[in-house]
Amino acid sequence: MPEILARNKDDGRLNASFTGKPSATFAGYVVGMSQHMPDQIAARLRAIRAELGMDQSAFAKWLGVNRTRYVNWENAENKPGEEAMVVLCDKTGVTLDYIYRGRLDAVPTALAIRLTAREQGLDPDAAGFEPGSVTQALARAIRPA
Repeated sequence: MPEILARNKDDGRLNASFTGKPSATFAGYVVGMSQHMPDQIAARLRAIRAELGMDQSAFAKWLGVNRTRYVNWENAENKPGEEAMVVLCDKTGVTLDYIYRGRLDAVPTALAIRLTAREQGLDPDAAGFEPGSVTQALARAIRPA
């Protein structure tokens, strides 16, 4: 089992080291995540939803969660649960690494280009869209293992 280092959300100090699966009391800690992560996850969820052409209600239903829960994820008020994200991965071809860490290594190239464009506020379906316009951002998101 990997060792997990936990930091207190309030002051960032290292509080404990865990081995194995964390308990329910672990929710008060952030494990190797930046403070900006909820915003980044929210942006990726919006990009995936936009790519699928769904509104928030339809997307939430498609994922099997209620709309309020999904809207909270997309507004970065809460982080999404792993179970729903696994469903999302199974249905779309994105990976947990993409959702939680922004890594596009295992995402199909065409989808990676489109998601990167959407994260940058571009419309990959717009006339004149050039895939090359997102190559620098895409290159940062694809890192060697």
